[in-house]
Amino acid sequence: MLARNSLIAWVMVSSSAGCLVTADPEFTGPQPTRPLLIESALSPTRSISEHVKELGVWPPVKFTALLLSEDAGENVQVILALNYGTTSTPEGPADLYPDNKQLDASTLTAGPRVVTLSWTPENPVTRFCNSLTMYATHETLNTTNKRKCPKSEDDASYLSWFVVLCPDGLGSCNYDDCPGAKKEELKYCENYEDVQ
Repeated sequence: MLARNSLIAWVMVSSSAGCLVTADPEFTGPQPTRPLLIESALSPTRSISEHVKELGVWPPVKFTALLLSEDAGENVQVILALNYGTTSTPEGPADLYPDNKQLDASTLTAGPRVVTLSWTPENPVTRFCNSLTMYATHETLNTTNKRKCPKSEDDASYLSWFVVLCPDGLGSCNYDDCPGAKKEELKYCENYEDVQ
């Protein structure tokens, strides 16, 4: 009788203390995030800056920011667009996008990366105040007019500068084309019916 009771007690303890594992646990990697361009690293530091010819030649204007993203194996495209989103934007893709870089995939734990793109004004000057927009995305749209629009606005971030061209020194700066000087119809990439 004692032996039987001991056996029953052992079976009860064994069945209640056990843990049944039916499958291996699933671990998922980090999810991709929107590539974030960080303003604290902006260069030039001013929203509107003057650019003067040197010995009759336009020197390049460099634009620098920090990029932070979780890419999940996808490369990041960083694009510099000239006069992005205005009716006066030139038609040619080379004029629309004076510089771009493709960066290897990275992670948030790796920290921010420095990104520098540049633009060199051309002669003759057709617009004295120009906007330069840097944006980062994992994928761009395939548009018929070769505009490099982000495929998703949820996967893009933007920074903008305005550069006033001064061909004959600071006294020759013309701000007529700057924001607020005249109204223009904006056509940003999110208006996909305009850019596909």
